[in-house]
Amino acid sequence: ASDLELPVYDLQLSRRYGDGALMYLLSEVGERSIVLIEDVDDVKAAREREGRDATDRSNGISTAQLLNAVDGVMSPEGVIFIYTTNHPDVLDAALTRAGRVDKRFDFTAPTDAMKEEMATRFGVSDPSVANGVASMADLQEAFIDQRRRWGGEGASARWPERRRGDRTGARY
Repeated sequence: ASDLELPVYDLQLSRRYGDGALMYLLSEVGERSIVLIEDVDDVKAAREREGRDATDRSNGISTAQLLNAVDGVMSPEGVIFIYTTNHPDVLDAALTRAGRVDKRFDFTAPTDAMKEEMATRFGVSDPSVANGVASMADLQEAFIDQRRRWGGEGASARWPERRRGDRTGARY
């Protein structure tokens, strides 16, 4: 996103969106933007947990609502959607068909050399982490500590809410 100078918007599917709210949020996203939809499997998971059918919207959104929002007649143009999931096997085939998902990237657990490179890039100097043999949880904790040292607000920091005309990105 930074190389392309595009704003990134984080869409939380676990939130309770009423009819039209999701469409409204996406209408506020400008062209040449990236919308990150984390844990897209929550659309299906929320229904299965409660034993509900695909049209039930009482907890999160339905698959049909998501599809209409990202690929329907009123969907935004010039927007890149990025889905993340830890469970690609449970995704509805309609979400991942050709034309909706153009590229798929599988991220495996990083090697010790990869963890060492991440620690170096983010200035983590703790030898137990910087040598690459720490767990990912330890590495994440070191990143959060480093962020605090750099003056960040910590792991719970939120992006500022977007104001009309602002193209810096937001979290919904």
